[in-house]
Amino acid sequence: MRLRTLAIALLGLGSTLSAQAAAGEFIATAYPSKTTGGGLFLIDAVKGTMSAMTGVSGDLKWAYSIDQDPYNPTTLIVGTTGADQTKPVSPNIYSLIAGAGKVIASKKLNNVALTGDLRILDLDVVGNEIWFLTNTRLARMPLTGGKVTTISKHSRKRPVMGTDGRYVYVNFDSAGFGRGTVYQIDPRNTKHWTAIFNTPPINLDTLRSIELGADGQLLVMAKGNFSGPDLYFVDPTTHKSTKKLSFFPPHFQAWKAIEDPKTRDLVVLGSGKGGDQASTWRNGKLLHKAAYGSSTGFLRGLTVRRSPWLHRYGKICLPSTQGHAFYANSVPEPGNSKYTLTLSKKGSAAGLVLVGAHGGLKSPVSLAGLGMTGCDLGVLPIVVFAISVPSTGKLDIPLPIPSNIGRSTIDVQLVLTEAGANKANLITSQVGSMIIR
Repeated sequence: MRLRTLAIALLGLGSTLSAQAAAGEFIATAYPSKTTGGGLFLIDAVKGTMSAMTGVSGDLKWAYSIDQDPYNPTTLIVGTTGADQTKPVSPNIYSLIAGAGKVIASKKLNNVALTGDLRILDLDVVGNEIWFLTNTRLARMPLTGGKVTTISKHSRKRPVMGTDGRYVYVNFDSAGFGRGTVYQIDPRNTKHWTAIFNTPPINLDTLRSIELGADGQLLVMAKGNFSGPDLYFVDPTTHKSTKKLSFFPPHFQAWKAIEDPKTRDLVVLGSGKGGDQASTWRNGKLLHKAAYGSSTGFLRGLTVRRSPWLHRYGKICLPSTQGHAFYANSVPEPGNSKYTLTLSKKGSAAGLVLVGAHGGLKSPVSLAGLGMTGCDLGVLPIVVFAISVPSTGKLDIPLPIPSNIGRSTIDVQLVLTEAGANKANLITSQVGSMIIR
């Protein structure tokens, strides 16, 4: 335990930043209607208020989708709608520096016009890339900006995408894919699509969003029919729904739900009596609602500004047949002595935990030369320690965080035994980043 605490402390030396506030800061996007100006809006989930951010101008008035840059707490990634502007144009993707309710600076990230696209319907940071969904395609680009690569085209009116950091999930009809199915895509092999669920109780024809919940579950929103919108909590491993929440009233329809990973408060965007609304839910009960405008259909994107418990990137070693995942139990903030990673897999194994500073490796290193075909090293380890996974397949790995640590990003990767996976009988996990703020 002392070695692990020392490792985290040493990696975090050199800077200071206070611990995160008790509640995350939710930010919504909207495009203009006759009564509202569009742009970015701060939502206080505890007070139930919504206020416009200042410094928003030009194309950003037509913000449609949004995600927090997990590596930088002051940076937001925003996609716009071009089709809804007075003179239709192509949409764009921006990186924004924002704080204290104000946009301080912005930079356009796509280096070419997104011709043929009408709106950036949704976007997510996946590893060091931005994956985004438009009215015509699923595409990706570097997080720092640059070349846009199309992954797949589609023709569905309301496509949906989301990510859990390991995989990207999509729901649209394209080239043999049915709209009644959610597909799982491995970002390292985008030609490999796996159908994960396409049966009741979730009506996928009314799907509106897929987000990552606080416990690693997928939050799957269905818009609602006669009974109102429903949110399903789906286990990403078994693809089974574990529980359901209904948001009627106050919402007739809903299209987005985001959960604060620390407080567990849910903020939901949807339409209701009097126009678009954002509502806060705690323990399954309505806490607050805040109206946006008198017209429906303009409040669209939503994110929460809080570092995730463990930002996962890189892909599970492709030869692995047993499957595994690891996740965190709480927010990685200074003084969290109970911060723990949990490994979940099939059966027992021996292994190593590699701990290093984020960015120690500029790019993953192939381990094929060691007999680990399809596996990559994603961490330049400073500290290494052994683990033993019991036959239950579940192991808690304590990584206590000192109170005097500064703002840091620390990477963790696992190496595990798996008979028959390759010549070395070893596999690697994703890289998990502890983003301490």
